[in-house]
Amino acid sequence: HREGKLVLCRQLLGMPVVDPETAPGDQPSDYDFDELYEKLTGSSLRQCPICHEGRMVVVEILAPVVPEFIDTS
Repeated sequence: HREGKLVLCRQLLGMPVVDPETAPGDQPSDYDFDELYEKLTGSSLRQCPICHEGRMVVVEILAPVVPEFIDTS
């Protein structure tokens, strides 16, 4: 029932028919996240934000710090 209504809505809106097996969001992108970010912002996530010469690499992933509970009573 829902699928039929979606088809009708798409026809009325003049939208192209989308095959759920090949939906755009499911396809691999031509860009990885870093490249897309750089294309959109002009700023590289790989380049050092201080010297703009060095290359940023992951050395260690730190666990989030949970703040201590502050008793306000």
